[in-house]
Amino acid sequence: MSRILQLRRGNTAEHENFTGQIGEITMDTDAKNIRIHDGETPGGTPMARRDEIPDLTPFDYVIEWQMPTAENNHTWYRKYKSGWVEQGGIIHSPDTTPVTQILPIKMNNDMYCLVYGVYFNSANTITSQIRNKTSESFGIKCSLQATNVAWYVCGISKS
Repeated sequence: MSRILQLRRGNTAEHENFTGQIGEITMDTDAKNIRIHDGETPGGTPMARRDEIPDLTPFDYVIEWQMPTAENNHTWYRKYKSGWVEQGGIIHSPDTTPVTQILPIKMNNDMYCLVYGVYFNSANTITSQIRNKTSESFGIKCSLQATNVAWYVCGISKS
């Protein structure tokens, strides 16, 4: 047998003179919405109906993302509705040979912004170079062994 849950209800005027308990939900039968009560605010806080929510079409927002984990080589990304992408990660360079980083999200071309920082445990001076920057990857070469490179790329994605 099904059960019916019926909330406390009343018209707008009755709600304005009512202070519900903390966490209490009531229905405004005039405004056709629910109100959430905090034990202090007369009338509670009315919740918006779907037809009252503004159109989000002109706004940009994240549509896809990846968090950094050991399985994805500590890379992360955020892809926005507009095609804008932010991505980054950490490259470990065990020796002085160039290392290629494949981008998790392909960029539209090689005109994206690339920022990186090299960190290591040494008092020596280190030099680094970006090599072979493409829409899908970039290379980096460091002058010292066992260095780590934190990188960040932003720009427009390929699709």
